[in-house]
Amino acid sequence: MTVFDYHTHNPLVTPGEAIVNLSQHLLLHPEEFQPQDKALYSAGVHPWWTEGDADLLLQNTAKLAHHPQIVAIGECGLDALRGAEMSRQIEILRHQLEMAERVVFTNDIEKANA
Repeated sequence: MTVFDYHTHNPLVTPGEAIVNLSQHLLLHPEEFQPQDKALYSAGVHPWWTEGDADLLLQNTAKLAHHPQIVAIGECGLDALRGAEMSRQIEILRHQLEMAERVVFTNDIEKANA
């Protein structure tokens, strides 16, 4: 049986065995993103990161989403206990869902048609 981890924060996982969520640091400094060959990644604004630099995180997520090894937008969602006010979290989540539909899904279709 093959196991694939679609959600990990461990950047040391064997490439091809997981989708690695990019850290907040890499979203703040996308120029430092150095993907491993054959590795898969996701980029997104975690609900805990919705205060402060959230707009910059969203901008950089949009830039990184075009990278061929970014295959998902996330980790994103809502957290009632931590992060910005719920209305702000909902706004950020909506942006990311639209981004996923516009960029990642389009990239997947383009790859399939290549």
